[in-house]
Amino acid sequence: MNKIEISLQDLFESDVSLETVGLKTGISSVLLDEYRRGLKSWRKMPLDVALRLTDYWNSREDVLSKYQRVILMNQLTLIQAFKKMCPDAKCDYYDDSGIESALGVLDSGLEGMYDDVYGLSDSVSESVSGFIIDVLSMYNDVGWRYRNLSEVQRDNLNPSWIVFGGFSREFERRHYDACNSIVNRLDMFPTVSYKTDEAGNRNLLSETEMVGYYRRLLRNYECCLKNVDDASNDVTFSALRKMFER
Repeated sequence: MNKIEISLQDLFESDVSLETVGLKTGISSVLLDEYRRGLKSWRKMPLDVALRLTDYWNSREDVLSKYQRVILMNQLTLIQAFKKMCPDAKCDYYDDSGIESALGVLDSGLEGMYDDVYGLSDSVSESVSGFIIDVLSMYNDVGWRYRNLSEVQRDNLNPSWIVFGGFSREFERRHYDACNSIVNRLDMFPTVSYKTDEAGNRNLLSETEMVGYYRRLLRNYECCLKNVDDASNDVTFSALRKMFER
């Protein structure tokens, strides 16, 4: 994907108000809504429209530029080196694990996690990372519920349903890179069931595009399973089937 495509994908997957985008760019919010909902393909939009949207998206004041991210990463690396040379020195902002987490978030540009790591209250972007965290949280819950079913119930469900399928590195590069940072570098969601490679490492690579599938699955999860509280697991069993089969 080129820079324009990445910007457009981020824009239409964000929760930014399309009315605001329309006012800033002069593009109809109705047209923008059709792109967001997939009624029209943003990949085929006129170049002048794409450029206006890209300029708007990349000029937002609440987003760190690549240059700013590099500066912050360099500063954090210097702090990390200083702490190693002077282990008794105090750092009011980060401990060792905090620096590693901050570097991971900055390196991947996970805008949705800026608030948690840096306290940047002005950051309101949904970002790719927010979507990935929602998906992994869903798989975490699904896996927990599956493991609490009886053996007979588990035998009547497809075990591949609870395994997180990753993202396409070719078509969903931003999602793949962000997911890799969240899962492997930041070590979040360790109890989710992942595919593994021959060496036993988590395999987050999908051969097909997965974003659309996860969006449908999240909707099914919200309406079928999320609020189910069933001690006997009978309702949970039925809800799992409904969630994945509908």
